[in-house]
Amino acid sequence: MSKKQTALCALFLPLAILIGYFLYVTIISGQPYTSINLLQNTKAQLGNFSFSSIDQSSTSKIDPLPLSPKGNPYRINLTVGYTHKVGRASLKQTEYSHHLTVRDPSGQILKESSKTYKKKNKLGGNTKLTVNTESLGTLRVTKDDIYDLDLKVDSGNAEIHSIQLHIRKNVVEFNPIILILLILSIFPGFILTIKNFSKKERIIN
Repeated sequence: MSKKQTALCALFLPLAILIGYFLYVTIISGQPYTSINLLQNTKAQLGNFSFSSIDQSSTSKIDPLPLSPKGNPYRINLTVGYTHKVGRASLKQTEYSHHLTVRDPSGQILKESSKTYKKKNKLGGNTKLTVNTESLGTLRVTKDDIYDLDLKVDSGNAEIHSIQLHIRKNVVEFNPIILILLILSIFPGFILTIKNFSKKERIIN
């Protein structure tokens, strides 16, 4: 194996492990607990969507969620399917936002998450179907009980046709030490790669 190949391996191997660790923690770890189809295979539409087990004014009523400390920690993932026209000046970037709140029976907020999803659109004139899954974080409960969910989604300029919540139990949470070590392990390969490519350029010149 040449020095160049060794440098590339030293760079991309820890990078692949870091990506794998991220996917394992956020999506794969734990066991499926429940999936809630909030909006499924409807005609793509713009607007504000509200799903709640407690707010009577919400767009759609959902059932409260029974949770137990035996399932700690839980991870909540949100999957949104949307379509958009790519290449138009008004849609160089697709974005939508969402806000999740989890409350215990007394009304105390146990989990709150707000995010805006943004994606740059490539040039072209076709309608593109995209499904995006992202983690809304982890949740721990202290007793067996029924917990209320409240999810609001603002479609922004994305035409939304499906929304699902996926909840997994007994998941793995990010370990800061492992995360730091994986990030630091990328730097030696990065430095070796830069040196080898710089050396090649000097020889050519």
